[in-house]
Amino acid sequence: MFKKHFSEQEKIYINILKGHRKNIKQAFELLQDNFSELFANISKKELKQLRKQIKNHDLSKFSSEEFEAYSIHFCGEDKTEILKNSYEMALLHHHHNNPHHFQYWLLNDNDGQSKALDIPLNYFIEMICDWWSFSIEKGNLSYINNWYESYKDKIVLSEKTKSIVEDILIKIKDKFKTNE
Repeated sequence: MFKKHFSEQEKIYINILKGHRKNIKQAFELLQDNFSELFANISKKELKQLRKQIKNHDLSKFSSEEFEAYSIHFCGEDKTEILKNSYEMALLHHHHNNPHHFQYWLLNDNDGQSKALDIPLNYFIEMICDWWSFSIEKGNLSYINNWYESYKDKIVLSEKTKSIVEDILIKIKDKFKTNE
């Protein structure tokens, strides 16, 4: 996106994105500092790539396919059906271009069957960082568990990925208990 001038709404959205991306990096550092077992089988080369992946988190939200629809959806006042459709297309683009979303790993075959594939570790870590970033924003590192409880029936994961997710969430809850 190479606009020279942004509307006030777009400036607000850009600041939201910058804050989110900052929180992703903080979540990644927290994972590394507190849950080294997640990184035990990652080579130095893979870790370097993962750091780059975290640094580039959600850059597609600045793309022409996503930016305007997202800024209107999150910061605008007009919620017409046309804009709703525009946001849905932007969201579809985002999910199809960002493997840290569980939707990226859903296989829909020609028979109408849907299957969740295992999420590779590097994208799993980024997904947890994405979810955890909202806890950082709220100032409650264990909030991720409340969020997951609210959405877990809508999140489609393979059994293996779900098991790893729930294991790390228990560890986060135990490590960062707060009086909720």
